Amino acid sequence: MRHYIRENRILLLGILLPLFLVFLFEIAYFLPRWLVKPPQYDLLYLASPYPHSGASFNVVDGKLSVSINPQIRKGELPMPRLFLFEAKTQTSKEIPIELPAVNKNSTPYQKESLSIPALENLNISSNETAPDGYKAELSSPSFGGAIGLLLSHSYKRNFVISKNGNIIQLSEEANSLKGYQSIKFLGWVVPK
Repeated sequence: MRHYIRENRILLLGILLPLFLVFLFEIAYFLPRWLVKPPQYDLLYLASPYPHSGASFNVVDGKLSVSINPQIRKGELPMPRLFLFEAKTQTSKEIPIELPAVNKNSTPYQKESLSIPALENLNISSNETAPDGYKAELSSPSFGGAIGLLLSHSYKRNFVISKNGNIIQLSEEANSLKGYQSIKFLGWVVPK
């Protein structure tokens, strides 16, 4: 065996060096996850068909302001879906948006303001960067590590939060939300 290794050390080096490089790339991929603290702040985001002009979601004075056009009330346009990413569990849950009963005194061609009871007590900051340093952004897909370099050929984009190389995927456009091609960042849930 030793004789075989001595005679073929160039061949063995040619085999072991790429494996060692793959190992180094994998360490470089997972190292930020081990060294960077996890996110501390929850995040609100919106998934809607693209383009969608039937609803507007804006953060005003730390509160989410929602208004809809009559096309949503009539069923001509779908209601966008609102999500809350919980930092503690690193999962997203949908916040229900319910249409109020029709007011007989209102004109059917005017915008309606909606209230979302689940968000009434939350203070929302529309800064792209959270107080803990995480930033919300759309990114190209990645399957992770050195293997991802070979497999990442998709055109679909992911909605992620990231800090110092630690990337956490929140939602993948057009895959996990069928028919909902536009993901929009609304804000971070911050203390008052």
